[in-house]
Amino acid sequence: RSPRDKVVCILNCCRRITNLLRDEAVHASEPGAPQVGADEFVPALIYVVLKTNPAHLLSNIEYIAAYRNPARLRGEPGYFFTQLTMAVSFIQGLNASLINVPEREFDDGIAACRAGLASDPTFSFGWEGRSASPTHGAISDRGPSQLPDAAQLDE
Repeated sequence: RSPRDKVVCILNCCRRITNLLRDEAVHASEPGAPQVGADEFVPALIYVVLKTNPAHLLSNIEYIAAYRNPARLRGEPGYFFTQLTMAVSFIQGLNASLINVPEREFDDGIAACRAGLASDPTFSFGWEGRSASPTHGAISDRGPSQLPDAAQLDE
């Protein structure tokens, strides 16, 4: 697929997330519901990336960054591409202090996830450490999947 095709997929996904958040805000509040902004969108995008585990995410981001005409990454497509890149970067840098959780609790949560995923042959997140630009560290496109070690999260 072309870089444009990949940007269209990102755009469609992000629009869907935005519409779902907007619909939820309308149903959950009084008339004149607040606009959905980055404060609501970014955590939802991070969640979607974690739950959907897009195949070859890093290489797709790199491919778009390298081959999509920068003039075509303005406005909404550029904004959503930047938000996706930022979400991936956040996930890669995730540690206990970043989310204000005691380190022991964070490590226990990672260990519990590893144990649960070890028995799931269909799970594939690709965490092991291929460094990549514009992001690096925990998310990868290859290899057997595991949750990162604490050392990988600190890269």
